[in-house]
Amino acid sequence: MKRKVLFILLPILLILTTSAVFYSMSVIIGKYEGYLIGFLFYWIFWCLTIPLFITKKPISTFFKDENPLFIKKNWWIIILFLSTIIAPVFMYFLPNLFSKPVLLLLLSIPFAIIHGFSEELFWRGFYIKEFPDNVVWGIIIPTIFFSVWHISPQFSIKDDNVILFLISTVPLGLTYGMVAFVTKSAKWSAIGHSISGIFAYSGLLSTSLYNILQ
Repeated sequence: MKRKVLFILLPILLILTTSAVFYSMSVIIGKYEGYLIGFLFYWIFWCLTIPLFITKKPISTFFKDENPLFIKKNWWIIILFLSTIIAPVFMYFLPNLFSKPVLLLLLSIPFAIIHGFSEELFWRGFYIKEFPDNVVWGIIIPTIFFSVWHISPQFSIKDDNVILFLISTVPLGLTYGMVAFVTKSAKWSAIGHSISGIFAYSGLLSTSLYNILQ
């Protein structure tokens, strides 16, 4: 029970502290700078340091498959997973391919990989390794908090429709959660998250740094 309380308190603290960093840094040094600093805090402290400190396990543990993903019985999960990669190609990548600056395209690759692997380590790997056979604690609860966490960056740069944006992250979180649940690791969810991030030009991460560099 104490362990479950911890895994409820951690994402609440994550959301509160990252919101504070995004807001304060944006007020002090500017929205683009604040946005990047907020994510650096999120990646380094919450996504990397906290899981490693609490579990006392090496980072490779969270990305080590215990079961294969690409087998016949997982066909419907594979379809959902591939849709998270294919959709951004038509939603973001192709429509904007010839209008995006080359520098922004180049920046999107490292940002997408860093963000994809860091975020999946916490929201999928951390929870799946702790609750490998519990659907509620391994998939549902981290998906809820994963979606709510997306409020935090809004304190730096606000989305046009915050509610719709938050809702859109739920199926994404559930899909990544199911992939992690069947494989017992964050390996494939991190790979898929990273690839989709590249096709989405890494959202406002690469845009923020691009604007700072101009």
